[in-house]
Amino acid sequence: MSLNDFLYSLRYSFINGHTRQVGLEVINLFVILWPYLFIGIIISTFVKIYFTEKTVKKFFENKKTGAILFASLLGIISPLGAYVTLPLIASFYALGTPLAPLIAFSLASPLINPSIFLLTQGTLGLEMAIVRVISAFILGTTAGFAARFFILRYPASFELKSLPDKTFEKKIGKGELSVSIFFNEAYRYTRYMLKHFMLGIFVAALVKVLIPANIISDFLGSNTKMSILLATVAGVPLYSCGGAALPVLKELVELGVGKGAILAFCISGPAIKLSTIVLLTTIFRKGVFILYFLTAIVGALFLGFLYQLF
Repeated sequence: MSLNDFLYSLRYSFINGHTRQVGLEVINLFVILWPYLFIGIIISTFVKIYFTEKTVKKFFENKKTGAILFASLLGIISPLGAYVTLPLIASFYALGTPLAPLIAFSLASPLINPSIFLLTQGTLGLEMAIVRVISAFILGTTAGFAARFFILRYPASFELKSLPDKTFEKKIGKGELSVSIFFNEAYRYTRYMLKHFMLGIFVAALVKVLIPANIISDFLGSNTKMSILLATVAGVPLYSCGGAALPVLKELVELGVGKGAILAFCISGPAIKLSTIVLLTTIFRKGVFILYFLTAIVGALFLGFLYQLF
């Protein structure tokens, strides 16, 4: 075969094969979703700059019921990942801050944040974005009140195993805004989000092009109870980042996966992904891990089934 014949064959295969379809789908998804990603990054950058240790701590100092509610709301707007929030709450706890609102914050925080809210709106619709916010608040407050109840009865199970290091302090805001600070924070956040976001778009394109719609709908769409259970369990090992998961979930919805299963995955995935489990078991004793894990799993199943009914 001559070089010209080889190049022609390669070009024909590209134009008529899966490679071109996947590429076009990647471009299409990016064009649709980049405005939501851009706006989310801007908002999250401002939040992160003013998300100082002093600001966070004053939400936790009140020992009354309101502290748990406020902590859940604070977790919803927090743009920090579990690798920052868990060492952060451990440090506050070591300084004498009540644990119940800290646990409420730690569970609500990974479930949603401003950038993920906007990306959810762009991929799954405004309704799902609002439901994710409500779910985060419900589970955060549930974990907080449950923690307050069990801490009084089993205090030894809710102690720290070890104090975290201080590297997290460089990852929270200082409350100072300037052009250079803003662009530095925006650049770091963009690098983090864009890496996962592009990976998610590529996987979503592969799912749409390579997996027949009837396989997805038969496996996850026909049996609602089983699909919610599978989505809850699958969220633990498969979830890496909201920016990566959402384009894939968008394609799964279009292939017939129910909204209850999608919500269950959006809860179990970010709440108890493997990195979070490692941090929890490293920093806290078993009481914190068991309460956190059960609240996330049971909450994902319950809210997934509940949402599917409406």
